[in-house]
Amino acid sequence: MIRHAHSMLSALRHTGEELSALGEGNAGTVAVGTVMAPAVTLLTSAIERVHRDRPGLKISVDVDVSKVLVPRLLEGELDFAITRIPAGVDAERFVFEEIGEEELCFVCRQGHPLSFKKTLNLADMTSYPWSLQPAGALMRQRVDSLFLHHQVAPPRQIVDTADLLLSLALVDKSDTITVTTREAADLLCPPQRFHLLPFSETLSVQPYGLVSLRHQRLSPGAAALMSTLREIIAQSD
Repeated sequence: MIRHAHSMLSALRHTGEELSALGEGNAGTVAVGTVMAPAVTLLTSAIERVHRDRPGLKISVDVDVSKVLVPRLLEGELDFAITRIPAGVDAERFVFEEIGEEELCFVCRQGHPLSFKKTLNLADMTSYPWSLQPAGALMRQRVDSLFLHHQVAPPRQIVDTADLLLSLALVDKSDTITVTTREAADLLCPPQRFHLLPFSETLSVQPYGLVSLRHQRLSPGAAALMSTLREIIAQSD
C-alpha cells in the first residue's frame, strides 16, 4: 500500500507540474498560419525568443495564401494568423493589427539570358516560362494586373503552384522566371545560383497583419507568442 501510495503521489505531483506549466504557457500547443514574408523573418525570430522561456511549448506553422489561412482560422484550426483578410470575408469577425507590405521581386537563375541585362521591361520576360502562385492568390493578382497595366500579353507558359521551393527548383534548372517576396529571395536565393532581375517599378502587395478572432480568448502559449510578435514589430518600426 505504501509503495502504491508513493506512486500515486508521484503521479499527482507530475500532473500538478504539467498543469502549472500549461497555465504559464510553458506547455501546450500553438497553431499559427502565415503568408510567406513574415514566415521568413518575423515569425522565426518570435519562435526563437518564445522558446527561450517556454521550451515545452509546441508550435506548428502553416505557410499558405490568405484565402486558405482565414477559413482555417474561422474553423478553429489556427490560433491566429499573420495574413490579410480576403475580399468577401466579414472583417468584423476579426481583429487586424497591420504590420506592413510585402515587396516582390523577379527571380531567374544565374546565367539566364536576361541576367546580363541592366534594365528590363515586362515584354523582355514574356517569351520565357514562368512559375507563379495559382490564379486568385494575391501575389498572382498583382503580377496579372502588372501585365494589364503595361498592356503586355502575359507569358504563354505558366506553372501554377503555391510551393516556392518547387518554383525555385524550376528556376534553378531552366529559364523559368518566378516572383517571390524580397525577404524570401534574400534567404533562399544565393547569388551564386540565382539572380534578381532589375525592374524599374517597386512591386508590393497590400499590407498583412496579425489576425485573430474578435471574441476568441487565446491560450497562454498562443498569447505569449502573439505578445512576442508585437514586441518584435514595435522594435522594427
